[in-house]
Amino acid sequence: MQVQRGGSFHNFQGLRAFKDKFDPEWQPRYIAVPSAWSLPPALLDATALIGGGLRKTLSKS
Repeated sequence: MQVQRGGSFHNFQGLRAFKDKFDPEWQPRYIAVPSAWSLPPALLDATALIGGGLRKTLSKS
């Protein structure tokens, strides 16, 4: 059973259908933070790592 989140921001079902063509092995990933106040900076750091840096991530190009 899949939990659907973020659907109002992005078509994740379409993305999953596209990626399924390449037969990926899906693995869950988790993030743990000491308090709720630590979550936004942790997510910003993860986004910057995935996106190639904050400048690239936040630019409109």
